[in-house]
Amino acid sequence: MSNTASVESTSGKAPVLTGVNVTPAIMMEFKNTCHNFFEAKSVPAEKQVAFILPDHVCDEILKSHLEPNKESFWVWSQNIIKLNCPLRDTTSLFDNITLCNQLDAHLDNTLKDCVKHSEAKKEKTLKSWINAVRRLDETQISKNKHHQDLIEESLNQDQLKHHITDTNALCNDSNRNHHNYITSFSTTSTSSTSYVPLPTLLDSERTLLGCTKCRRFYVSYRSLDCPMGFPRGKGYRTLSMANVLAAKKGKNSTSAPPAKPASKPVAATAPS
Repeated sequence: MSNTASVESTSGKAPVLTGVNVTPAIMMEFKNTCHNFFEAKSVPAEKQVAFILPDHVCDEILKSHLEPNKESFWVWSQNIIKLNCPLRDTTSLFDNITLCNQLDAHLDNTLKDCVKHSEAKKEKTLKSWINAVRRLDETQISKNKHHQDLIEESLNQDQLKHHITDTNALCNDSNRNHHNYITSFSTTSTSSTSYVPLPTLLDSERTLLGCTKCRRFYVSYRSLDCPMGFPRGKGYRTLSMANVLAAKKGKNSTSAPPAKPASKPVAATAPS
């Protein structure tokens, strides 16, 4: 339910003002409705009830302060002027000089300082003073908005830089991990591709070898007790009789040289 005040008027009865939030327009409506009632009922002036709103209106004007975060100077000042309108024909009405002083005293500190150091203080009428202060206020609002935009732009740039830095770090980590994976895979692949399996022995090779594991000729051990192990598959060639002869020749060359025959005496002497 709205708390805005309203005027209730019924035939033959005095108008009634209801609600909490009384606006200048409602005040004027109530005042005019009361005058119409007095005229319709021919109520003499000495029996008319005095206007009941001046004290309330005066309080509203006196306690009103400009709050730049909520409204501009122009909107605020026009509301004060509207509040003063219902006070006409009463002793509570603010004249232009009093109203100008009231507005000036209740400016916010920033705008008050601007007015103090401007040409607005030289204005002689309420209307010209209000227009001069309005221009100062609009300039201040524009500056504040510009500063706010700069701050927001700076914050957005900082957030963007942090986002780019985090993204680059993430990409670098990803690239580094990918590089390590590729390097590891390449090394593994190289190792895998460099391995050459040892060919299976042919029957002809088996008959020539001394050990079928290390594939050597003329050895005293067999595959079960071979101390040498399998040879590498890379570069391996099928064994042939030529390999047997070469191995035999090498074995003979490493054997002990034959003993020299005893020398026979060439001459002998016998005792006489």
